[in-house]
Amino acid sequence: MLNKGVELKGMYIAGLKANGLDYGQLVDSGFFNTVEKLVEEVLANRDIVYNLDNIRFTDDYTFTHSVNVCILSLLVASGLQLSRSALKEVAVGALLHDVGKLWVDETILKKKGSLTPAEFDQIKRHPLFGFDILSEQDNISANSIKIALQHHERCDGSGYPYQLQKEEIHQYSRLVMIVDVYDALTADRPYRKALPSFKAIELIMSFKRAYDAEMLRTFLDHIAVYPLGTALRLNNGDLGLVVKNHKGRPFQPVVRICKDGGGGYYDPPFDINLAETGHLFITEILSEKERDRELPLEF
Repeated sequence: MLNKGVELKGMYIAGLKANGLDYGQLVDSGFFNTVEKLVEEVLANRDIVYNLDNIRFTDDYTFTHSVNVCILSLLVASGLQLSRSALKEVAVGALLHDVGKLWVDETILKKKGSLTPAEFDQIKRHPLFGFDILSEQDNISANSIKIALQHHERCDGSGYPYQLQKEEIHQYSRLVMIVDVYDALTADRPYRKALPSFKAIELIMSFKRAYDAEMLRTFLDHIAVYPLGTALRLNNGDLGLVVKNHKGRPFQPVVRICKDGGGGYYDPPFDINLAETGHLFITEILSEKERDRELPLEF
């Protein structure tokens, strides 16, 4: 999937920034061919669990974010057993969901400090800008366009631009809104550092009334809450590293136990599947600095 993201970059940047604000034909057959390839790859790998570090780019936030949101949205949509044509609509809408930001002042998008009310109002208009841009395209479906318009709505009516509630929001938008928030929280931004995956999930779950329950469950089925290599402590004091994640068990990975609670190393280390143990659970996630101090060896 990473290669597909690189392939998309040229088309995305060239297409969206081609003629200033006179976009003409925004996307061409090459764009849709790449979308088709992404859909095929996701359908062939329905059971994979998304590890954030596997596909994150670093050079262009809006592009990076759009590709990440597209790939994860496709994985979640495949878990909902959507048709191939529906998956393509989700992919197109997810890739283009933030196109309206091209009409937002770049200094606002990259501002490091707090936004003024006027600046935030400008940010909140980007779904409307996106709707206007995409509505001028004759090769983008109405369902894909709704993703651009509604991805900041919330099921409890707290979103924008129209404060819609659950049944008023299109199914695809209810899906993409969760993925959009997750990827934004786990990326470095000018005004804050990225949150680790488990912290982002905790924050999303603290506002779970804002999201569709079915979409949230399916999303969690496809997320590695603890990415591979995460160092953690269990309730018996043992320290270990995450070596495998399970679809449908995001909080119960396979952990390679390396060190006991007294500070001694296990020789050899051994794996424990937390999904199969009733008495062991995670009590602490170590920072990178703590991991390097506690587990300096390669396992």
